[in-house]
Amino acid sequence: MLRDTGLTKTAARTKFRELLRANFALDETGLRLIRKWRAPTSPIKLTDAQLTAYRTALPTFLVNTYSDRLYDFASAKVTAVRTAPRGTRGEVDVYSRISDPKGGKPIDAIWTVKMGGPKPLVANLTVNGVNVALTQEADFNAFVEQNGFDALIAFMKKSG
Repeated sequence: MLRDTGLTKTAARTKFRELLRANFALDETGLRLIRKWRAPTSPIKLTDAQLTAYRTALPTFLVNTYSDRLYDFASAKVTAVRTAPRGTRGEVDVYSRISDPKGGKPIDAIWTVKMGGPKPLVANLTVNGVNVALTQEADFNAFVEQNGFDALIAFMKKSG
């Protein structure tokens, strides 16, 4: 859909956001991103209202953040290289190679897909060895440590 020349850039991004929202394990991933702040040993105790506000803001924030980044690769060719079971939780890693639309070195990506449930959902992405969820978790942790959890929610709402 990102390559569809019949769609405006805005329409293509809207459709792509819908695709990501429908096929990404947003809530599970979102809770993993704040596990430090949900742990019994956390220096702050999240209220139910804070957790609800976070869970409400997260899907739009993540979808907008990653759809905008992935939009730059709309003309790239994605090739599935192989799949491999991951751990014992019913996840599968899908190894892929993405051509750089600007002619640079290909990008290796591993899509961790959660199987089971009504349909498979993407649970994480590793790009050229960088785990996107761990990077996002570190960013969130640093932001909360500097500004507080409520400020993270406000930032997500503003950015989403």
